[in-house]
Amino acid sequence: MGERGRIIMRARGEVLEILEGNNRCAAWFEKAEPDAARKFRSLHYALDEGGPQYSLKIQNAAGQWLYQQPYVASSIEDASAGSTITINAKGAFFQLRPGMHIEPNDGGPAGLNPYQLLRIDHYLGGTLGAQVSALLHEFSHVVGLLPPDGEDVSDRELSTQNTQIMLQHCHAEVETAAKHKGFNLNPATRTFPGGKH
Repeated sequence: MGERGRIIMRARGEVLEILEGNNRCAAWFEKAEPDAARKFRSLHYALDEGGPQYSLKIQNAAGQWLYQQPYVASSIEDASAGSTITINAKGAFFQLRPGMHIEPNDGGPAGLNPYQLLRIDHYLGGTLGAQVSALLHEFSHVVGLLPPDGEDVSDRELSTQNTQIMLQHCHAEVETAAKHKGFNLNPATRTFPGGKH
């Protein structure tokens, strides 16, 4: 996975540090999985190179606008050890600004808005806080702590709500991880430490 693989492993290391610690977040996961760190360590990672790259702004029949970001990651609910978390290569795990695809319902032309920022809760896309939040969110599904997110635009709030539930238990730990220095994608410059792109 090259540079993106190193980004995943950096976030994975932060999550392992959380799960191996004596903290509220680890205690929440241990309610569902007594050896949460061991199960998390067993997981595999895959990149979805063909995943959606635009946020959608879709107008429904009532004229209301619905928004949906590209999905960040996916996993299997109540999965066994050794299962896989798939990460959208074009979602908020790596990207900050994907553009927005606008679809009016009146037959007007669709368009793109290049200024839409991706976020995971209040963490900007491509930051360590977003990456740690994404992995903890998916691991919450793996151990059965959260219900499925849903896939349709009409289900857009489910994933957000699930992230907020996870952060109710893990916010302090994610904040600590987000402040760690070291290897991380810089969303402003799209560069890596040492100048690699």
